[in-house]
Amino acid sequence: IDTNGYRTWLIEMKTWRGKWHIILQLANLFQEKILIACHSRSNMVDTINKFKEFSNYIPWEYHSTKKEIKDITITTHKSLVSKTEEFKGKFGILIVDECDYNLTPDMLKALATISVDWCFGMSWTPTTKELDLESMELIRGPHIKVEGQEDNWYNLIPDILRLDYKSNNIYSFWTSFAELKEALIEDNVRIATQIFRIKKIMSENGKFGLLLLERKSQECNKYYNLLKYDIPSIIINGDTKISDDEEGIKRLKEYGHWLIIGTIGKVGRWKDIPMIDVVFLFFPNRYQNSTVQAVWRGLRTAPWKTRCLLVDWIDNPILKRQSYDRLHTYYKEYTDNCKIRTLSIRPINENF
Repeated sequence: IDTNGYRTWLIEMKTWRGKWHIILQLANLFQEKILIACHSRSNMVDTINKFKEFSNYIPWEYHSTKKEIKDITITTHKSLVSKTEEFKGKFGILIVDECDYNLTPDMLKALATISVDWCFGMSWTPTTKELDLESMELIRGPHIKVEGQEDNWYNLIPDILRLDYKSNNIYSFWTSFAELKEALIEDNVRIATQIFRIKKIMSENGKFGLLLLERKSQECNKYYNLLKYDIPSIIINGDTKISDDEEGIKRLKEYGHWLIIGTIGKVGRWKDIPMIDVVFLFFPNRYQNSTVQAVWRGLRTAPWKTRCLLVDWIDNPILKRQSYDRLHTYYKEYTDNCKIRTLSIRPINENF
């Protein structure tokens, strides 16, 4: 390949567009010892399964409970950082999947000291909240965008329903954004209005839903307790084990409809669940990458699936600006082909 002298590259590879094949082709091309770092244990298992499916080699695993290093070894971001000395000097190639994620000072130190000949970073959204593409290139090397991934590469384009919730509650007691989020969670009228809308939308528009919330287990529990008697539901967040998540999804498939209640911190880049046809974006967010990653959970195709509905919750007026940023993301990512409508709603006790 023509490397132009560079030994680090930033590869933009859209999800479900053959990313695993790129990894396999890199392994075949270089014929060197390779370390692959995945952002989660679940993603690591998926990568191992792809090797089993498309090659004659089964990679070795290195994580908290299994520490094996061979010619092709798959680990997690966490282990890459905490066990850098174990990997140092033992590999010619390092591939970091979801390289925009977990980009901490410790990760940067690990990348600088692991001592490999070639380093490839792969990401669907190769920027971060703090770093634009030009800045990411200073860390990861020149940006490569795989051909055929311009606008409208998606199998499905979401239909977008913006729920513009107008409340007179000004939350005058909060002094920081963290306190505001806590106040929103504790607003029982707001929660009741959301629960009503979730039930109504699920009964009219979809079979399988995903409710994305902030990184708080108590928030997941609150929604779960209010929804579980009407919609078969499970929780997936930082407190749940991968094995329990898998078992929960398997159990849900026995029902004709269901809802996964999850945190964006875990589900935003978690395992594909193709049957999801409604995504509720109910966490305060203005960052493009987080929005795109979250919405994609519903854009995978399934045999019976014809559409995906994205329900975007707007807290008006207090978080109105964030809703404009998300709207800009929708038009930029999905172009004018997506259908966007806005429904103005009032607190449920004012409607009934």
